[in-house]
Amino acid sequence: MLYFRLFQKAQKNEELVQNEIQERHSFTKELITLKNLFQQTTSSLQNMGLQDHPERAEQFEISNEVLKSSPSYAMSRKIDEINKGLHKVEKMLQQKSKSIEKAQEIQKKMWDELDLWHSKLNELDSEVHDIVEQDPGQAQEWMDRLMVPFQQYQQVSQRAEARTSQLNKATVKMEEYHDLLKSTEAWIENTSRLLANPADYDSPKTLSHHASTLQMALEDSEQKHNLLHSIFTDLEDLSVIFETDDLAQSIQELSRQVAALQQNIMESLPQIQRMAYTPSPYRGLGQAAVGANPRHLDP
Repeated sequence: MLYFRLFQKAQKNEELVQNEIQERHSFTKELITLKNLFQQTTSSLQNMGLQDHPERAEQFEISNEVLKSSPSYAMSRKIDEINKGLHKVEKMLQQKSKSIEKAQEIQKKMWDELDLWHSKLNELDSEVHDIVEQDPGQAQEWMDRLMVPFQQYQQVSQRAEARTSQLNKATVKMEEYHDLLKSTEAWIENTSRLLANPADYDSPKTLSHHASTLQMALEDSEQKHNLLHSIFTDLEDLSVIFETDDLAQSIQELSRQVAALQQNIMESLPQIQRMAYTPSPYRGLGQAAVGANPRHLDP
């Protein structure tokens, strides 16, 4: 099939094709400029002549309709349509969404567009194949003309696959971030409660348990801080796809609260540990008083 021959040719001569495409684009722009200028001049001259000769105007319209109905004209229109469609997909690839949900919506539209233009390319390839069979002399010309949209489709589809992979990873990461933020908020609430009422721990046993709990919270705080910090590195990559400013602010605020609680624990823990493991001078006085013999007490 002609489409696959084009694919093989593009793969083997990608660099040469790129140079050829650039040169062809440049040449095409110059040609279009000259063509437009020629058409404007011709149209002006024709209008001047056709005003006095209605029969010429009719002949001109007929010639114009014949030109538009020719296979070459129809093929050129289809190639232009495909190129414009792929250019639209390129713009979608460059688009930055407000959220990951919006990015997923754009991703779906992008693949729908790519599927459409891939189908159009296949149809065009089949039509060109029929034309070449009727006139083999046009084979090289049409292969060259088809190379531009084909190469563009190949490049855009590769970029779309890369972006899809990136978005899939971002979706997984956002779920992980959501769980991490929830667990961090719960940790902040519990740790704040631990530090709020130290007077509730008034016995060596409860103080010892409280000290152990705070020690664990201190270790957790370091882990929480490191995890929150690591998210900022990931957000730089994700920010290419969707806005991450709100998430970054939330993480920054949680990180600030974790750091503040960490500092409070470091200040409170040594004192609580001393209280927990230092014997009280009043411990056992009650038992001594109860065990004393009243007869040996002074009146």
